[in-house]
Amino acid sequence: MKILIIQQKRIGDVLVSTVLCNNLRKKYPDATIDYLVFDFTKEVALGNPNIDELILFDDADRKAIPLFKFAWKIRRRNYDYIIDPYSKMDSWVISALSGVKNRFSFKKRYGIYTKGFPTRSAQIDESYGQIIASRLNLISELVGEDFDYDYIPKIFLSAEEREKGTKLLKHLGVSIDQPIIMIGVLGSVENKTYPVEQVKEVINELNRNFEGTILFNYYKDDADKAEKLYYALDRKDNVVWKSGGKSLRELAQILSHVDLYIGNDCGHPHIAKSLSVPTFTFFAPQIDPDNWGILECMEKHNSTHLRDWEPDYKERYEKQDLLEKNRELYEKMDAQDVIKKIQDHLRKNQILSETGLWDEDK
Repeated sequence: MKILIIQQKRIGDVLVSTVLCNNLRKKYPDATIDYLVFDFTKEVALGNPNIDELILFDDADRKAIPLFKFAWKIRRRNYDYIIDPYSKMDSWVISALSGVKNRFSFKKRYGIYTKGFPTRSAQIDESYGQIIASRLNLISELVGEDFDYDYIPKIFLSAEEREKGTKLLKHLGVSIDQPIIMIGVLGSVENKTYPVEQVKEVINELNRNFEGTILFNYYKDDADKAEKLYYALDRKDNVVWKSGGKSLRELAQILSHVDLYIGNDCGHPHIAKSLSVPTFTFFAPQIDPDNWGILECMEKHNSTHLRDWEPDYKERYEKQDLLEKNRELYEKMDAQDVIKKIQDHLRKNQILSETGLWDEDK
């Protein structure tokens, strides 16, 4: 059996959809399972033993003639199944021209797919995140009713890669023998970034008694903003603002030694979760945490969102309002409330209990 999974999207989507590869390998250990992703996301899937080949796609392949050539290359591979949670124009062309008998997605889309699956099913446990459940429903017919699903996305690092993470931290002056918190101080885009003044307030309070190192994480284009935030902090002696990872893989190598990840919703907290690092995520008002708050049924992961202050926000705001009033609604997510929620989360789960991070007596 030969199976192609198409997930041409961003880091979080690609990492989440690896659960398809993991579960199909569990059901069909001898199958060929290939994964089609954008080149810039490949590092979250590298080393996954449940993927036979990563098929890479980039912007140049999206133009008309290259896209048709790419589709014909896929056709010559003679897959038995295509599973397409991405389902956009690029993958429509690839699927339609593939010659594959079984083509699964969420909608048939005028004959492009042979079967369309609903995004929700009573058969799939949604407590791990609706986005994971929807993906797994695409293979429910392939694995059968009594299948024991593995809901947890994973990044696979070798011993050598973990050692490289140790060396990267050492280069930054950070020892893995001390507690480390990584904070994603800026989001992937402005409307998914908890206001920097509020982030500063969170860091100042958490770092008041913290016995360990705080390591900033951010996208390379935001280095100036990260540096400005660093110099505005009350305490800087244990804060390393220069980001150590030059790639997603290096970020994962560093994260494998981190004790807690706090930060904006993007692909990076998903990387932390896939490495079993406890997390606390700031969700933007327009993002539904029921979808993207993955693995929060596990005690080590938690988040905050506008709904903590306005439980009826879905009734009060249209989707467009959540985007247009993004800054105003972010301001409602009071930093002192967020700090308390983080500390309660850490206290409840005994995360970094010996560091003074949440000990009210210190």
